[in-house]
Amino acid sequence: MTKLTEIELRKLIAGGDITTLLLNSTLPGTNELAQQLCGIANGHGGYIFSGIDDKTLNLVGIMNVAEAVAGLLQAAQLVTPSIEFRPPEPEVYVLDGRKIVVAYVPSGSGVVYQAGGVCWLTQGLNTYPMSVQQIVKADISHQVEIQIRENRPTLMPLPDRESRLVLALLYTQQNGFITNMEYRRLVGVSERMAARDLSLLVKTGSLRATGKTRSRQYWLP
Repeated sequence: MTKLTEIELRKLIAGGDITTLLLNSTLPGTNELAQQLCGIANGHGGYIFSGIDDKTLNLVGIMNVAEAVAGLLQAAQLVTPSIEFRPPEPEVYVLDGRKIVVAYVPSGSGVVYQAGGVCWLTQGLNTYPMSVQQIVKADISHQVEIQIRENRPTLMPLPDRESRLVLALLYTQQNGFITNMEYRRLVGVSERMAARDLSLLVKTGSLRATGKTRSRQYWLP
């Protein structure tokens, strides 16, 4: 990807926060930043600018450029699958004597990204959890093809484990909790495989379990 010209930079900044542009006067915490990167990738892709006031669009600059670059790279690794910037490292520009850090996040092109066990979507100033319906409507679930039958998502063909786990978290996010039976209906696996998948989500801290045996419910932490 070619380096942006000064005219292109100023044009992007003047446009303010839109779906493909996110402005920050200072970088947020790593987890929040990972959510923002995830949200951009789950959309149409776009730029994240550091050193621009998101309200006034004034150039405020970044004092510690190395820290900003490292923060972006670290946050990108917290996204599953990890974000690969284009170019691979965020770029540093100087406008009106102030340094800004710019990273381009490509669109997932069929991959559903998640951060902290949640699929996020960034639109303008807001980054929010995606619903299963949004994933279907956006047609970004290339790996997890979903059909809606009787208001229940079913999968054709059987997804791999990583995709199944993403769906379990999405379902729990939408419905409050998930059970072994609901998970089996959701992804089309056996009771034993469902128990293994849900246990893995509990072990990794993505879900917490309440109740015993077949009445067990799995909730977000």
